[in-house]
Amino acid sequence: MKKNGLFAVAMVALMVLAILSPLPLAQANSRDLQKIIENGFMAYLNSKDLDPNELSEEEATDLFLQFQVDKPQFNDFVKEYQMLTGQYDTTVEPLDVSFDELKEAQVVDTLKFWYETIDGIEYAVEETEIKVSDEISIYKVTYYSEDGEVKDPYIYCKKKYLYVRVLWWKVKTGELITTHYRFLKNANGINEASRFRNTIKTFLYIEGLGIGIVLASLAPFTYGLTAIVGVPVTAFCIQMIILNLDTAYDNSPTYLELVHRVNWNYAGVGSWFDIHTIWQDDGSWHMILLPYIDLYGINCRLIAQAYKVIGDTYGYDRWIWAGTYYG
Repeated sequence: MKKNGLFAVAMVALMVLAILSPLPLAQANSRDLQKIIENGFMAYLNSKDLDPNELSEEEATDLFLQFQVDKPQFNDFVKEYQMLTGQYDTTVEPLDVSFDELKEAQVVDTLKFWYETIDGIEYAVEETEIKVSDEISIYKVTYYSEDGEVKDPYIYCKKKYLYVRVLWWKVKTGELITTHYRFLKNANGINEASRFRNTIKTFLYIEGLGIGIVLASLAPFTYGLTAIVGVPVTAFCIQMIILNLDTAYDNSPTYLELVHRVNWNYAGVGSWFDIHTIWQDDGSWHMILLPYIDLYGINCRLIAQAYKVIGDTYGYDRWIWAGTYYG
């Protein structure tokens, strides 16, 4: 039984990696792939007696998304095209600012103030711009409640629309949302990284295991994540998560950083979600668990929408010192 179980896990792993990393076409470039996709889409339109010259971009987009559903063999070409055209870039601005520097930094401006209720607790929320030096500014979002200021991580959220150029249209096929979380080991005497890591372990060992619980434990914000459909996580996967977290923690002297990526395909096919750690010592990326393949895109839509709440609220493509995570 044990051999069969390990074999099954290995086969699933190979299938997942094959789906996310298809073998590239021999000497194919983005233009070659674009022509393959265009030819397939033109044949699809012809089968429906539709003239592309009579279609608006909105109509072409709707038809292309249906084309992805009806002709899934073209989806690998679409993903390869998007990779070759640089649409999966996840680089972020460097952040080399200590907690002490932030405490001493000058508040340049208060950008906005609002009230927000999270998990039944009302917080007064203030967003300010902080000038650390002539070259460095960071945005601080502070949550206040009756219990005082909430401890928080750094967050960097990116949103990119994934697209394919087909004939004279630029067809949006989905979105790639990338969110970086960085938890300090010494935030004014509090080890947020350790609290964060221990919270994940508590969820894994106690709360009944499923992808929804794993994601909820990894995200300081829970906008809509409780609606995620659970997927069983094996004991093997639990140990993989814990080992990768502990190793990342040990290789990062001052903070623990995780990267959440979600690829939400509007057609609901081929969507996926993954989580990495970035080791502070050398900047290397390490997958925390095999990518979660969401064949119908239901969970990925929920995850993408949840993370976009963060970006829509605090801004994209910049480091925000913000959060509601307090161990």
